[in-house]
Amino acid sequence: MKSSKQTLAENSFILIYSTAIVKIIGAFFKIPLANDTFLGEIGFGYYSIAHDLYMPFYTLAISGLPVALSHLIAEKISQKRETEAINCFKSCKRLFIICGIIFSVLLTILTIPISLIANGGLNAAYSILTVTPSVFLCFFISVYRGYFEAFNNMKPTAVSKIIEAVCKLILGLVLSFAVLKTTGNVALAASAAMCGVTIGTAFSALYLYYNFKQSIKASKFRGNLYKTEKVNTSVLKIAIPFALSSLAASIVALLDVFTVKLPIDLLGKDYINEVLSILQNDEIVGDASAYLYGVRSKAFTIYNLIPTFTAALGVGALPVITAAWAKKDNKALQNNVNYTLRLVCTVTFPAAIGIFSLSNRIMSLLYSKESALGSDLLRFYAIAGLFAGIAIPLTTVLQAIGKHRTAIISIIIGIILKIVTGLSLTLLPLFNIYAAPTSTIVCYMFIAIEVLIAIGKSVSFKGYLSAILKPLFAALICGICAIVISQISSSFIFTILSILVAVLVYFGIVLITKVFTLEEIKAFPIINRLFKSK
Repeated sequence: MKSSKQTLAENSFILIYSTAIVKIIGAFFKIPLANDTFLGEIGFGYYSIAHDLYMPFYTLAISGLPVALSHLIAEKISQKRETEAINCFKSCKRLFIICGIIFSVLLTILTIPISLIANGGLNAAYSILTVTPSVFLCFFISVYRGYFEAFNNMKPTAVSKIIEAVCKLILGLVLSFAVLKTTGNVALAASAAMCGVTIGTAFSALYLYYNFKQSIKASKFRGNLYKTEKVNTSVLKIAIPFALSSLAASIVALLDVFTVKLPIDLLGKDYINEVLSILQNDEIVGDASAYLYGVRSKAFTIYNLIPTFTAALGVGALPVITAAWAKKDNKALQNNVNYTLRLVCTVTFPAAIGIFSLSNRIMSLLYSKESALGSDLLRFYAIAGLFAGIAIPLTTVLQAIGKHRTAIISIIIGIILKIVTGLSLTLLPLFNIYAAPTSTIVCYMFIAIEVLIAIGKSVSFKGYLSAILKPLFAALICGICAIVISQISSSFIFTILSILVAVLVYFGIVLITKVFTLEEIKAFPIINRLFKSK
């Protein structure tokens, strides 16, 4: 029989592997899309307005609601309350689909007003309209991902994400390039790229629905899933906190449109001229605001890898931690929370410090030309990633142990700090677009500290500081190695070499300092299979 740590490790690594594949595919999509061959900074700015607007709905449906459903079903199954688990599934299914219809219609109605407020005009409206159908599809998807995740089956979620990403890559780039060559209009090309996102979501939904139909044939729930039941409104008490916490990352990104880009537009030409003088950037041609936001979006795309990967760890840990909490098994709860914290820190720290150390090399490696502005923004975002990478998954852990209110209050205060800091700094020409990553740092620093304190009070376990300090020490050495090697030469080969050496040094120190025990390392899926094959 598998231990809880084995299940937790398998869940986490399945989601990490799939997230890595999705992000690599996403990089092959977004990096060319942002270059001059496709949209360029201005066109990518239009695309980013629609994308950032869409992301709260996407995150709500893909992360928040499935996690809430997974938590509810896992808790009831662990307590042998199968009938209640069935009712929760049916209630959530109706609720999610209703939400999908409402939000997709609402977004369609508000497309032009929102686009005008964001100062994208009709140029951004094309992309927003194109992505609205996928809002409904995302809510449809969330029902089935939550169902599978509750039974510790992360494979359907992983495969559906990859299907979505592949469709986006192929169809998005092909359609965008075709429209650009046909019309020469970057706004329409941005809309065509977003069309790939919508089609990918549709294929992902079809896969999950088919997989669900096949799985219930062998399930003890078969025959009960289709009986008519009233929507259980008590589901909302759990679903709403999970949904709101999952929205934190995408709301933070969306706020940059209204607290940074919009104020820059409204402050006028004198402000823009002063900003350009400070930046000493002679590459900006045309819409300066869209250009600045486009560069910000490039840096944000790289930074966002960190919380995206670590969020998967939180999702993977949730059913195991929820089961231990529901059974009041304090020892299992402490062990699994400690293990999750170590996994999160092991991923977050080297990624954030590595990006900070090699920001200029990363920007020039991934994009067609190096931008001093982009490199500086990425350094700021790397610091934000240090805190966001911890805050987002541990917020899920906090809710898995029933501390929904604490998690929500921390997030709300963090978002308020983001708004106040963003608006205040944007008014100062010296900060301009830098207000976006700076306010993100303030937001996630607060949330991370609050969540860590709350978990420490709720789940008393040994090795709390060790779980944080050992990976942090290893990551700092890793960053120093990357900087030293990268200084030898600015060539592509030495950039890759500095990354590879830094990774090897990092994992070497992690093994030496015993961040994970030998038994835990053997439980990692790949290593576990190697031992079984011998």
